[in-house]
Formats: sequence, C-alpha cells, structure tokens
Amino acid sequence: MYFLCGKQAALPEFCDPKLGGLDDRYYVRYQLTVLHCWICHVRLRQEPKAAYELLFKEMMEKVWAQTELDLSGKFEMGFLQISKYLKEMQFGWHGTARALDAALESNAQEDEIRAELQSVLQRNMYTDAEGDALPGAEAGAAWLTEYVLTQINKHRNAESADVLNGIVQWGGMPVVEEAKAS
Repeated sequence: MYFLCGKQAALPEFCDPKLGGLDDRYYVRYQLTVLHCWICHVRLRQEPKAAYELLFKEMMEKVWAQTELDLSGKFEMGFLQISKYLKEMQFGWHGTARALDAALESNAQEDEIRAELQSVLQRNMYTDAEGDALPGAEAGAAWLTEYVLTQINKHRNAESADVLNGIVQWGGMPVVEEAKAS
C-alpha cells in the first residue's frame, strides 16, 4: 500500500501549474505521499480496526523510514537534524490529517465539506519554502480537492479483501475546464 501511495504521489500532474499547481520540492512530495496514505486510511476505517490497524501502522512506519533515508542521503543530515525535521514533519502532517478528518466527518452539506477540504489543503500544501502562498493556490487547491474526493469515492466501494491486503486502485485525475472567454 505504501508503494502504491508513493507511486501515485510522484505523478507530474500534482506539480503541473495547469492542474495541481504544487511546488515540486521534497517536502511537497512527502506531503503528497502522506495525503495518499490518509486517503487509504479513510477507506481502511470502514473495516474493523483490528483488521487494518497493523497494515496502517506498517504503512506509516515505511513513510517515516523512507523519510529518514531521504533526509540522510539526499540532504546529508545527521541523526539530530533528521530527528528534528522528522518530528516537525510528523507533527505538521498529523495536524493536517486531523483537519481533513474533521472536514469529512462534519455533518455539513457536500459543498461545505468540499470547501473545508479545499481550505485545509490550501493552507497546508499550497505554500512555498518560506510559507508564502503559491500563485494560483486557490485553483490548485480546488483541483486537488476534487482529486481527493474522487479517490475517496473510488475507494469507498473497493473490496474489503483487496484493501486489507494493501491493494488500492486510483481513480482518474480531475479535468480542468478551459477559462471561458469574456
């Protein structure tokens, strides 16, 4: 499941300015990977906790282990630096996941849920390395929101046996309508 999440998160559409519009940098790719893990977790929570708990734990352990390897290899960080950054990344992602969960679990109308998901994604993923909003952040976050909802809806009906064996299939990418002439 971790491999499938990472493979999907690496698709170029997420950083294409006409589609996802995200910065193509390491931290964003990490966020995309854990976003896909979260999408899988949304589906796994349809199953009894005892049935998916180990699978999800192992998937997230793979995320953290790969992040440690990346930080030491690509960025030549030592143990203390890795520990610091990994803790910050985990803490940041945990907050994002909780906010995404809150949006999904609200009793709001579908449009309000969509708007809240978009707001969470825009605040947490559509910033540059200094924390400033990216150009086109609103449009990119709207695209990513549609993508996330497409995946959640596709996985909702996936067979329990497949999901519990770590087999997920991703839905298509949202289509962007061309701007209408004024």
